[in-house]
Amino acid sequence: MEIISLGSSSNGNAYKVSDGSSTLLLDAGLPVGRLKEKFRFRLSQVDAVLVTHEHKDHAEAVKDLLNMGIQVYASQGTFEAIGVCRGNIIQVGNSFGIGSFEILPFSVIHDAVEPLGFLLQSNVTKEKLLYVTDTAYVPYNFRGLTHIMMEVNYVSSVIAENVESGLVPAGLARRVRKTHMSLDNALTFLKENTGPELEEVWLLHLSDENSDERLIKQSIQRIVGVPVYVAGK
Repeated sequence: MEIISLGSSSNGNAYKVSDGSSTLLLDAGLPVGRLKEKFRFRLSQVDAVLVTHEHKDHAEAVKDLLNMGIQVYASQGTFEAIGVCRGNIIQVGNSFGIGSFEILPFSVIHDAVEPLGFLLQSNVTKEKLLYVTDTAYVPYNFRGLTHIMMEVNYVSSVIAENVESGLVPAGLARRVRKTHMSLDNALTFLKENTGPELEEVWLLHLSDENSDERLIKQSIQRIVGVPVYVAGK
């Protein structure tokens, strides 16, 4: 499984995933012009786009991609919030296929209309990828994961210090804690969902102000015992 981060921050999130047979774009939070550049102006190689929710940093290019004829998959609530009346509507718990991938959408905890996470399995490589971002926690257990892409947005002690110093408003901190993944919650999830099949972990959407990249990576590395990558911004 090839994973390439095209953007991973509050300024835009998008990831290219390929099993050598099919290519997917996970989220489209960059301007379409930047996505074209990232794909060397060959966006036609993308079999489909999976969108987790309607916030601009995950869905900015959706309308343009649809106008280009690229297949976009999201929940009905997400499409309605973006303001488009076409696209491939998917539902929690109903799996579907795109090329060589089988995909299962599941609900997450975020302040969006109908946000989703995705479990992808390749029928070619038999690898199983979990993609989850912008959620306070993951209320499910998964077996046999070979690749994990998950948000680790903030460290509780760091955001607390930032509120105390006045760097981060208390109201914003409350919103972040309710809608984004902390290091503590990420560690809890990984302890319960890491098996011998796991090959690598990708850390997504680290906050510029409220995270500690070195601490996060080291803490997770101790738990999983496989290569851990921080997605490039």
